[in-house]
Amino acid sequence: MKKLATGLYVCLTLLFMPVMHAQYVLTCIAPPPQFSHDDLWNLSITRTNTSDNYAQFYVAMRIYNAHSQLEVKTNSATMALPDVLTVINLGTISRVQPFTINYYNSGTLQQIIGSGGIFPPGTYNVDFTLYGRPSDGEFTELATVSEQLIVDAMWPPMLLSPADGDSIQTPNPVLTWTPAFSTYLSGSVSYMLRVAPIFEGQSKQQAITANLPQYTENNIPMPLQIYPNTAQPLEEGKRYAWQVEGRMGNSSLGYSEVWEFCYCFPEQLQTSYNGFYYKLTEHPQSQFELLKGNMVPVAFPEKYVPTEEKLIFRLKNTAGKQLADQRDFDAPKKIGLNKYQIDLCSASRLDIANGYYIFEFPTESGQTYYLRIQLSERTNCR
Repeated sequence: MKKLATGLYVCLTLLFMPVMHAQYVLTCIAPPPQFSHDDLWNLSITRTNTSDNYAQFYVAMRIYNAHSQLEVKTNSATMALPDVLTVINLGTISRVQPFTINYYNSGTLQQIIGSGGIFPPGTYNVDFTLYGRPSDGEFTELATVSEQLIVDAMWPPMLLSPADGDSIQTPNPVLTWTPAFSTYLSGSVSYMLRVAPIFEGQSKQQAITANLPQYTENNIPMPLQIYPNTAQPLEEGKRYAWQVEGRMGNSSLGYSEVWEFCYCFPEQLQTSYNGFYYKLTEHPQSQFELLKGNMVPVAFPEKYVPTEEKLIFRLKNTAGKQLADQRDFDAPKKIGLNKYQIDLCSASRLDIANGYYIFEFPTESGQTYYLRIQLSERTNCR
């Protein structure tokens, strides 16, 4: 899952000016949560008396870090302020360019600003000062405004297991995810888990949003939860969507993606849920899929469509010893673009007893996909 950044803003208007300049007001407008140097130039300048003696103006921006150290100093180009209200933003920024920028103690910000990039997480105290001068005088300070910008990097939880699309054969699966965290908020992280049934014709996203949950749990202290016996039991042959939210106090650290799993066995699903397949993964699964019978239905991820005429695969034991490959089986039955059914009975010369095995499916691109199975209740091949 990708990294999230949010911003908290405090905008304080401080008018440090003598009475004679009270007709100038500088106001800052909070930039977006993820901002660049140019996004900070989001200001309004109010000049209540356009007939005073001031003819030229410029705005100076100073960026300080959380320790009050000056990081960046930017001066705008000189400009006139003929109107009572002047708005500076990305749409009108050309009127205050070109900028004169100086950097202090900040190699990172220099690279980011130079490339037009987004500021990294941290606390930034930004001061804007309006300077003006009469036609026959020097520049003097007319108005000042300050804002504190806190860019908070937050990682929402990311689901781990069961993997998306996996089948499970236990009524009490262990649901796991990665820890969530925040660089700004402090306190202990807790999690909210939601499990919802997927009805016919629904996507997993629709199910988690629209359906009454099968099971919810709040204030989970660790990034895992066992589906309890006290919850509404999972039904065999049914698919379920699940999602986790990370929280710190009353603040959300974001939601995980939505995944689905099926509480099912292949022969059950081939009758009650037509089209069940074990999803192959790019890395060996952490658990073995329980398989009853002699047919192994497998599906490659949607992003991969096999192009070779014959499916290449290897069968190994848990010690890594190869027991067979595709030459020992009849050609698997292909279903659609990337689904296959491997008939264990077609490998008549092999003694494939009940136990634990690993299928490997190498591809022409060099990627290998995996399926770990526990064979159980095999029937006699006739």
